[in-house]
Amino acid sequence: EGAWTGVVSFYNEEVGDFWYQLNLSASSPTPTQLDDIHCELGKSKSVTLTIENPIDKELQLSVHNSNDVNFSVHPNPALLRPYAELQAQVTYMPSTIDLMQQTVITFHHPKVGGWVFHVSGCGHEPTTMECVTVTAPVLRTVNTSVLFRNPFPLPKR
Repeated sequence: EGAWTGVVSFYNEEVGDFWYQLNLSASSPTPTQLDDIHCELGKSKSVTLTIENPIDKELQLSVHNSNDVNFSVHPNPALLRPYAELQAQVTYMPSTIDLMQQTVITFHHPKVGGWVFHVSGCGHEPTTMECVTVTAPVLRTVNTSVLFRNPFPLPKR
């Protein structure tokens, strides 16, 4: 962010010089509101966001996520090449049912500033989970793990 002044001039042999004073200002981009993410409890859902680098320098961006319990960002930190676009994944893992959960994700560079994204997600009741098949020969023992993550913030009794 900041303000600068500059001058541009044009010359024509018949009419002479034309000088223009430029008053330039740069400001941070307005925050971007992403569409709400809806996901079953116990599962996760990802969306992609895009950041564009308008300058000729490579930018190493730090990433700040205000709700890292329910949202994650990849890559973190993020490398943004000159004049390129970066595709970042935001993954939502709900911990409540039928309540909106929010985060503010900021990609920041000390010299360029930041890009801010507001993201909301809502968890829904789980449906049928994927089947786990365990096969064992007759009269033999087989061990298999069934992975489960407690999505709630407190242990269940």
